[in-house]
Amino acid sequence: MGRIHVVNNRKLHVGGRLIPQFAHGLHLHSPRYRLNLAKWPTPPASTSWGDAPAAQSVLTNILGNDQLGDCTEADQYHRQAIRQAAGGNSVYPVTLQDVIATYSRDGGYVQGDPSTDQGCDETVVLQNAITSGIVSGSGPAMSAGYVAIDGTNVDLITKVISVFPGGTPICGCLPQSWIDAVTGPGYEWAVPADPFVPANGHCWTLSDYDTSRPRIWTWGIPGYMTWDAIAAVASVANGGALYLEVNSEILNAASQLAPDGLDWSTLIDDFDSLGGTVAPPPAPAPAPAPVPQPVPQPVPPQAIQLSLDQVQALLAKTWPS
Repeated sequence: MGRIHVVNNRKLHVGGRLIPQFAHGLHLHSPRYRLNLAKWPTPPASTSWGDAPAAQSVLTNILGNDQLGDCTEADQYHRQAIRQAAGGNSVYPVTLQDVIATYSRDGGYVQGDPSTDQGCDETVVLQNAITSGIVSGSGPAMSAGYVAIDGTNVDLITKVISVFPGGTPICGCLPQSWIDAVTGPGYEWAVPADPFVPANGHCWTLSDYDTSRPRIWTWGIPGYMTWDAIAAVASVANGGALYLEVNSEILNAASQLAPDGLDWSTLIDDFDSLGGTVAPPPAPAPAPAPVPQPVPQPVPPQAIQLSLDQVQALLAKTWPS
């Protein structure tokens, strides 16, 4: 499935992403989730998750996508490395056999049989990450869930990248000019003059952004896109999509950063309906009980001491004659 392009002496496999038969039903901007970006933390001017030294050996590894249509799985493992490095955890040194095993599960590939190299629908890959996980250092790394996000909303995308490291895969139909541009690190994909080609299906990693453009990784090579290019390739009209995929730890941390920025409980319920098992976020600490104030005690009136002569005089004045 797909074709191998040779660009600047590098082999790049294109066509391993199959356009989903059914679009994913969960959208972060749906009124159901009451998204309120004003309640999210102000994002930094730029991020650098993809620059983490611990992640470089995985990010710069093409992970079989020079020969196989396993771009959806390569993206999964590239983003896992970013997440693990961002969390200060050991980055799992994924092997080609790990990726092939995941590709076989997701797409039915049989190693050594080219006829079974048919690529994958990313919604199947993302769903399998929820129910079965991907290979990691201590058992399968399980996804909590995934949701489509609006590729035209730069504010949303920057806030998602800053809060959810390694959470944003892009899948789309590449124009030939984008493939030809990948001659080495630092290439840029802008809105193309040539068409988006469905046969050139591909998934890649949106890792960061700076003051002017987002940063991506694909085929083990870092590059850039323009914001308009993301909006174009991720549109339904052009056969693309932009997603947010999270694990439970990052999801719960985000819910604490922006408790009023989203209906997190509804999102978690929807993730669980897909097969996830997201623990509810910890309840906020209760407010301290008010210190009881002392109740003032009534002061009894002072007794008036009268002599017998004074009492008799008082009665004489008030007693009727």
